[in-house]
Amino acid sequence: MFEVGQIVRFRNRLDRPPGSAEVFRITRVLPPVGDALQYRIRNESEPYERVVTEDRLDRVDTAADRKSGSLEEKVFGLG
Repeated sequence: MFEVGQIVRFRNRLDRPPGSAEVFRITRVLPPVGDALQYRIRNESEPYERVVTEDRLDRVDTAADRKSGSLEEKVFGLG
């Protein structure tokens, strides 16, 4: 679901580990654990990376995403 370089955040505040920063960048896709995909993530303000399963993450909409447009706009030239 996520690709290396994408910006993500923890799904909800209760799910967020204590002391964690708000947004993270996917640095590596890891082998799944059972049916759950795993990712290595990093926040620029932290000196370490975290390993987290896909079900704990949400994608963050960035300016680059908004600029690139939706699939409909790309395919049909709408907008």
